[in-house]
Amino acid sequence: MERGGGVLHFAALSAFIRGVSGRVFPGLLTAAVLGDRSVIGLTTVSTAFRARTKVMSARRIPLGKNGFTLIELLIVVVIIGILAAIAIPKFTTTREKAHLAAVRGDLRNLATAQESYFGDNTTYTTSLTALGANESQGVTMTIGAASGSGWSATGSHTSTARTCAIYTGTAAVVAPADRAGSVMCST
Repeated sequence: MERGGGVLHFAALSAFIRGVSGRVFPGLLTAAVLGDRSVIGLTTVSTAFRARTKVMSARRIPLGKNGFTLIELLIVVVIIGILAAIAIPKFTTTREKAHLAAVRGDLRNLATAQESYFGDNTTYTTSLTALGANESQGVTMTIGAASGSGWSATGSHTSTARTCAIYTGTAAVVAPADRAGSVMCST
């Protein structure tokens, strides 16, 4: 060992040992090798030593060190609460915007149907069935006035108190609409 040798492990020696003895020794084999690559000693690590090292490496964690503390759990609950307090109002606002978009869309479709009806009959109608207009789920549309020179309608959704309106031509202005031909919703 003093002349620049090293230690070889089982993987490097298995072919050499099989060739010399014809059998493989149990345990981990090591051999000290001199600088000229000659083997000067061959040892095996006993199974008792291996069993003892396995027990030492598989020690249990002390009971107080596993799991989370009450403070850590409370901090997580507070963080989740803060995130929920931020997210729930935004979700509610987004839902209301979606419902109002459905009302606006239905009123725009109603305007298209009214113009188509006017092209065929030279007058507007107050009948949704005559127009073939379909309301989205939760949307209620009401045609307030219709004549040969204009019409007005309002729409609402069951999930919000806000309403939308549209008018065209000489029909009476219906709040919250303030311009002819455009759908406006209350704030």
